[in-house]
Amino acid sequence: MYTPKESAELIEKLVKKRGANTKTMLIECGLSERVISNMKAGSMPSADKMATIASYLAVSSNFLLGIEKPATPEREQPALTEHQRLVQEVIDRAQGKSREALLAIIGMMDHIENQSSQ
Repeated sequence: MYTPKESAELIEKLVKKRGANTKTMLIECGLSERVISNMKAGSMPSADKMATIASYLAVSSNFLLGIEKPATPEREQPALTEHQRLVQEVIDRAQGKSREALLAIIGMMDHIENQSSQ
């Protein structure tokens, strides 16, 4: 399991990889701009805040906490297809209830896909 500082560094890395910046991500998530600096100082945010950040980054909270590793052997998230990148851009631009609705739809689609592949 990561320390709060290690989790903060991972979040910053993932945000940068997406071509965004941490301040924008926190604002879009409706979180205080101090969340990451507090983490670097040793304070882990609440589970709901970590879940919000994880949702934004399309990873699990457990991944951000260092409890689980990505599925790929290189320990990196696979590159997005053009279609996935466009969907991600729409989600990134959505705010509030629209963003929540999009994430819920995607979650339902993933659930249906997982059940049909079993």
